[in-house]
Amino acid sequence: MSVIQIAVAGNVASGKSTLSRAIANYFNWIIIPENAFGLTYLDELFKNPTEWAFEAQIAFFVEKVIEIHQAVDKEINHIVDRCLYEDIDIYAKYFCLNGSISPREQKILNWIKELGAYNTMSPTFLIYNKCNWEICAERSLHRNQYQDKIMNKKFIRDIGELTQLWVENLCVKKTIPIFTIDSSNIDFRDKLIEKIILDDIKAILENITKLESNILNTEILRIMQVK
Repeated sequence: MSVIQIAVAGNVASGKSTLSRAIANYFNWIIIPENAFGLTYLDELFKNPTEWAFEAQIAFFVEKVIEIHQAVDKEINHIVDRCLYEDIDIYAKYFCLNGSISPREQKILNWIKELGAYNTMSPTFLIYNKCNWEICAERSLHRNQYQDKIMNKKFIRDIGELTQLWVENLCVKKTIPIFTIDSSNIDFRDKLIEKIILDDIKAILENITKLESNILNTEILRIMQVK
């Protein structure tokens, strides 16, 4: 079997990292997390987005491309915490819409994305943590993560809306199999919930050829829903 990549997508505080860790621990895979180097831009990015948004999005994207290449070269199955394309299709678009990234810069970012996508493994399938933005905003208040202290409710609302549109567009194109989890009312730390989701993922992986042929019997799934 070739290398498997599961990408976990969703809004801020929708449970991406918690779910990614659970999957990685269960299958003994590695996690490609939200970018360590890219996170060094957060202070500058939110204090002066016009100056830093373009450079920061390049940093986020390129670092993740390199990490995916390293995993594939070593033939290691992996989880990507926040899909590669979210940085440019969602976050860069957000900064473009609010004027921090110019249309010319956005065009360059799209070229970088196309070049990166052409040479980088696409997800075997994507898990979308669909979560109401107000719940995400409430959760972010109670997390002890630095980035949550500088993200306001409007940012989380707008990212949530752009993420939903992005997923709907992927569904239309049918380029990546997508499974949705309604994480608004799910606590991934609940061991029973975790077991059911991991069983669903195990069933998908056991039927990977059917997934690739688009004939997966979705009745085997208990929580995850096909988009």
